[in-house]
This record gives sequence, C-alpha cells and structure tokens, in this order.
Amino acid sequence: MVKTLLSTVLLVSLAFVSCSEPAPTVVVAPTSPPQPSVTVSTAMQAVQLSVPPSPTSVPTASATPTSTPVRQPTGDPQREALIALYNATDGQNWLVKHGWLTDAPIRDWYGVKVDDEGHVVGLTLSGNRLSGKIPPELSSLVNLRVLALQGNQLYGAIPPELGGIFGLTWLWLDDNRLTGNIPSELGSLPYLTWLALDRNQLTGEIPPEFGNLGNLVELYLRRNQLTGAISPDLGNLGNLQVMSLSDNRLSGEIPPELNILPDSTRLFLGGNQLSGCVPAGLQGQAVSDLPHC
Repeated sequence: MVKTLLSTVLLVSLAFVSCSEPAPTVVVAPTSPPQPSVTVSTAMQAVQLSVPPSPTSVPTASATPTSTPVRQPTGDPQREALIALYNATDGQNWLVKHGWLTDAPIRDWYGVKVDDEGHVVGLTLSGNRLSGKIPPELSSLVNLRVLALQGNQLYGAIPPELGGIFGLTWLWLDDNRLTGNIPSELGSLPYLTWLALDRNQLTGEIPPEFGNLGNLVELYLRRNQLTGAISPDLGNLGNLQVMSLSDNRLSGEIPPELNILPDSTRLFLGGNQLSGCVPAGLQGQAVSDLPHC
C-alpha cells in the first residue's frame, strides 16, 4: 500500500512539472522586403520608394508633369488659334514644339512672343517642318506684329483672313509650297513693312491693292508662277527699297509709274516675259533682261 501511495505521489509531481513549463518560443528571422521600383513615365527616371509599404496598402506612384496636354476648347481665342495651327500643320512632327498643346503659359510655347499684357505679338516657326495649310484661325491673333513661317512645307492657299491682322508688320511665308492667287486683302495692312512670298507656287496677278502698302520697305515675290502685267499702282510705294519680281511669268511693259519710286529702290524683274524696254528713269535701279529705252 505504501508502494502504491508513493507511485501516485510521483505521477502527480511529474504532471505538475509538465504543466508548469513554459511553452517553447519560435523565433522567425526577419527578411528585408525588396525595395519596390515604380516606373512613372518614359520621360522620367524610375522612382525608388525608400519605405516599403505596409501589408495592408498597395504601393502606388503618380507623377504630375509640369504641363498637361490641352485637348478641349479653352475659351481663349489666342490659345485656340495656336492650337489650330499646330493641328493643321502636323505639329507632332515639328522639329521643335516644346510647350505646345500644354497648359503652360503661351509665352513658354516655342516660337511664340507675347507682350507685357499677354497679347501674342510674334509667331516665328521658320524652318520647323510645318506641313499643311495655314489655318484662317490665325486671324484671331489680332495683336500679331510678326508672322514668320518661311522654310517649311506649307501648301494650299494663303488665307485672306490674314489681311485682317491690322497691325502686322512682317509677313514671311517664303520658301514653301503655297498655291493659288495672292489675296488682295493683304493690301489692307497699313503697317506692313516686309512681305516675303517668294519661292512658292503662287499664280495669278500681283494685286493692285499692294499699292496701298505705304509703309512697305521690301517686297519679295520672285520664283512663283505669277502672270499678267505689273500694276502701275506699285509706283505708290514711297518707302520701298526692294521689289523682287524676277523668275515669274509676268508680261507687258514696265509701267512708267515706277519712275516715282525712291531713287534707292532696287527692282529685280528678270526671268519674266516682259516686253519693251526699261524706262530711262529706272535704268540705274532695275535688273532686267530688257534693253534700256
């Protein structure tokens, strides 16, 4: 009986020890999660997130560019006129186009010059691979002084609406592929001093309205397909220094009214189908295939 009692005591003691031992602990070695890399755009470098995301969040990254594309009407006639030019002349393939079709101020658009009041006064995109027709919406740039689009691949007619840009002083559309007649409306630009339409494929006559351009200093119409007679009204251009009409299909005689042009005016009339002779008063000024009278 004593033996039985001792066995019972021993079993109870062992059970007590077993229940009082602490549970074993499991140590898990921490692992360093990889640093996630998020590509923002092809134009920006990859952004590395320095802090790994919590298990309950999804890593996201967004980059807001300094300027975003403008695809909707803006309510600003100047901006809309420039957008019309971009769309009409294959702007995506221009050589330089930074700023265009973005919400950046238009003064930051390549080739655009504005005055202190935000009016567009200059648009210079010469030799910039513009291809297409000149949009009539450019007439909305009512404060424009300089329009220089020479040396591109523009085709089609010159919009007569350009004659409504009252303050235009320089109009350079030379060295393109423009066709059709020269708009007579260009003769309504009272401040125009330089008109270059040479090296195109323009046809028809020289508008007699050009005689109203009293401030015109240089006129370049050479290397087109102009026909008809030289308008005697061109003799009214009292400030003219250069008149280049060579390499066209002009016919008839040199009008004697050109004698009243300033003595310093240089006339280039060769390569046409003119007849007669060079008037005596122009013999020191005109470069022509004709003999002197």
